[in-house]
Amino acid sequence: MRGKSKWIIESIESLLKLDDFPTLVEIAEDMDQLSDMVSIRLPESLMMRIEKAIIQIRKQYPTIEGVKSNLIRASIIQRLLREATSVTEV
Repeated sequence: MRGKSKWIIESIESLLKLDDFPTLVEIAEDMDQLSDMVSIRLPESLMMRIEKAIIQIRKQYPTIEGVKSNLIRASIIQRLLREATSVTEV
């Protein structure tokens, strides 16, 4: 697995562990200027977790469009923010 895909997979897995991930995905919807295309390969098990998460997000925020893209975007943003915070705290 390439480094970029692995990093994004880890980001998604971390996001899905957070209790407030639906809210973070909803916030990511407003960041539509972050729209570069990236090709990644996700394992089947993670795809199933993403599909379950999409259902959970849609129940809370039924008007969100592009939930899967927003979920991936939110996971990347959160990982960058959390890594930046942990680096500055050290």
